[in-house]
Amino acid sequence: VVAGCDVTQPRTHTAQDNHCSSSSTSRSGILCFLLAFGRVFFAIMAAMDTTPDVASAEEPAATGPESVPTSTAAAAGDTDGTAGEQVTFKVVYAKKTFPMTRSVDETVGDFKKHVEAETGVPAAAQKLMYKGLMGAPNKPELDSKTLKQSKIVRNAKVLLVGATADEVLKVVAVESDAKAGKITMEPEVEKEEKKKLCEMTEHKKVLDKGVPDDAMVAWRPGQDPLPTEVPIVGFTGKGKVRLSFKPHEGTVIINTKDSTRKVQLKAIQDVRSEPIVGHEQYHILGLQLGPTERSTLYIYWFPAQYVSAVKGAISGLLF
Repeated sequence: VVAGCDVTQPRTHTAQDNHCSSSSTSRSGILCFLLAFGRVFFAIMAAMDTTPDVASAEEPAATGPESVPTSTAAAAGDTDGTAGEQVTFKVVYAKKTFPMTRSVDETVGDFKKHVEAETGVPAAAQKLMYKGLMGAPNKPELDSKTLKQSKIVRNAKVLLVGATADEVLKVVAVESDAKAGKITMEPEVEKEEKKKLCEMTEHKKVLDKGVPDDAMVAWRPGQDPLPTEVPIVGFTGKGKVRLSFKPHEGTVIINTKDSTRKVQLKAIQDVRSEPIVGHEQYHILGLQLGPTERSTLYIYWFPAQYVSAVKGAISGLLF
């Protein structure tokens, strides 16, 4: 029903009827527009109300601060199956370097097994050196220490001495053949043609003066590691000499009253030593610093306990 129009009686359309119809259509259009606008408006408001909830619900999953290290650690892992904090360092054996990445909580005993797989030196025959004795065949109590307790740090150089299983078998085979008469082994005495140092005139002059009062304390037999905090003290024909070995740097500092020089261990051509008769706790130590024997520096009253370590450091194996 449209206001102002009587639809109970049939009538013919007039101008007034057309005006009435036009007004009704206009009002209906406006009403429909308002209804549609209201629906859109409320739909937008509803969407805006739910958006923060969705974002806040998704935010922890997107951030996941604690999940990153776990997944990263799982992805990284340790190729050897070790866990926990790891340290990367090197093992030096027979002038070869073997990179290692191990857990700091790994025991020396377990580490020896890994070294055996890398170098071929049986774990039971290994002697490991780092800032002192780290492991040795006659020191089973050291095997229970961890790498952390042994003070292994990043880029450390652990020195290994020992014979591989193949080398041991070769020696056994040679000795077996010698016993069977298949080969003849020359006595070591026959091979040594050099005159003993203590019998040479130039050395007897120094030795005949006796042990200096300020000689370093020495004992025998000894296979002590090289001291890292203090120098080893010996004597030349002109006075005292101090040797500061830096095996991890590959150098030795030779200090006398006349000069101080730094020498690369690999530049030393030969090492010769001999116990001093009557004072076997001391040695004559000869370091050939040049291409000929004339360049040999002879050091008297050198403590016997460090001789093996000096030879090992110079040859690339620390004894």
